[in-house]
Amino acid sequence: MLGGFCQPEDLFSSMTNIAFLLACPAGEVTLERIEELMSLQLAEGSALEYKVSKTERLLSTIAAFANTRGGLILLGVKDQTGVDRMMGVTDKEISTVVSSCRDQLDPPFLPEIITLRVPGDEVRYVAVFRVYPELSPRPVVLNGKVFVRFHDRNDRADQVRIRQLFSEHSGVTLAQNSYIQAPLLQQESPEIDICIRTGMTFPIDATSAGRPLSESSVKALIEALNQSALNQRLVKWISDLDISSINPFRKDGLNRSRTVRLTWQGVEYFGQEEFHAAECIVHIDSSALGTEPPRLLQLTLDVVIRATSQSAKRNPARWTEADVVRISLPDLYETMDAIVKTLVDEAVVEPIAALAGISPQLVPRPMSMHFLTGRGIANQIENLGLRLVVDSPTSSGAQLLGDASLDVNEESDRKRQLDQWLTQVALDGSLDGMESLLVTYHEE
Repeated sequence: MLGGFCQPEDLFSSMTNIAFLLACPAGEVTLERIEELMSLQLAEGSALEYKVSKTERLLSTIAAFANTRGGLILLGVKDQTGVDRMMGVTDKEISTVVSSCRDQLDPPFLPEIITLRVPGDEVRYVAVFRVYPELSPRPVVLNGKVFVRFHDRNDRADQVRIRQLFSEHSGVTLAQNSYIQAPLLQQESPEIDICIRTGMTFPIDATSAGRPLSESSVKALIEALNQSALNQRLVKWISDLDISSINPFRKDGLNRSRTVRLTWQGVEYFGQEEFHAAECIVHIDSSALGTEPPRLLQLTLDVVIRATSQSAKRNPARWTEADVVRISLPDLYETMDAIVKTLVDEAVVEPIAALAGISPQLVPRPMSMHFLTGRGIANQIENLGLRLVVDSPTSSGAQLLGDASLDVNEESDRKRQLDQWLTQVALDGSLDGMESLLVTYHEE
């Protein structure tokens, strides 16, 4: 390193690392890899920026990366060489950035955000922002201004470039439609045991672009979900949790002409508080990637279990950390199976296809799943038959990618896919033994 510039071999290494961190699954963006990148003492450039805290420049960088070739932003890291650069930011600061992206960017645009806890600090995180131009609207406008990235600067685009951006469109291809952003769940969120997300993104027929989402199709989807395998599994969850009240799938929360939010809830009351120990949220957005007119429809489905919080609320005087509810393998397998089975069920697929004005055969199967835990995988799932790897830090979650050779419509292929995913969950949680445990589970 001379005068703040990289030697050629360092530049090659740094670009490899930046490219890897942008392209790898979210679960592989680890604190160790961020520290390795920082150890190269790289200056900010066309695809990299550091930020100690949320500033106006942070939003202009998000917009500029989206309007150019994408990039990596490390929030909570000093832009200087040397040690002690990792300052971290709080949950509140990250939430402020999220709100600003929705309020100040036009169209509202939120990059992927991965949070990593600062070592030795219980409340501060490094937030890794990954901006993908192929998943961004064109252009992203900040307070009426269009920015593009030039070296380490965010410059105002000239009229020629602005016209080019308006003529461009999101480069999402069918192969990229498996991308579903991970839930914004901070590491070690003890109010949640597990959060499982899946979904799909796919093109809207040209004749349906710009139209409101059909009320009759939404109604048909609600009816199909309330008769689905997922509904049955959620009912079993609340039966096991000894809850008697259910809010079935229905419209709930922010619903607009191009946005639908459906929820299913197992309801218990603690005083005036309505508590949901088991919950499912389905979000549909026909302008999810900000294209105008809308050309893509995105559906995400989240299942959230809060059994430990329920136990703590029922017995606040006697509850201790030793009473954490660990999720069993049958519960995990059956829940993930019900989610996938529901999203390939013809009765569910048909109204989803109608919302996009396409044939049901064109609705893709879910090709990815995010699995997150509140206390770390090894501390949240039942470890009977599993072995914790000595001195290996556990992960809070895993990004699970589908095997394109498997047809999850078929029970045998769906079983193979779920076995692969659960094995990855265990391994990412530093737990050995899931493969043999699954063999025994299927034999019973």
